[in-house]
Amino acid sequence: MKKTLIIIGGVFGFLYSLIGPIVSYSDTAPLDDEIGFEIASWKVFILESLLCISLGLLVGWIMFLFIKKVIKKKI
Repeated sequence: MKKTLIIIGGVFGFLYSLIGPIVSYSDTAPLDDEIGFEIASWKVFILESLLCISLGLLVGWIMFLFIKKVIKKKI
């Protein structure tokens, strides 16, 4: 369960980092254009992705610790 929660947290962090460029593109895109993906700087995008993934992994680990304590309390 620990690995699963940590991996899910990392995946959610990566998906969250993808939302930024999509929302940024939707602000400047023409009305008849499809949903796009606009990255102004790859260095910033990679850094932001790594930060979001790290935070997602940390949140997944904290959730595991929280669930573990709740289960121990019930037993």
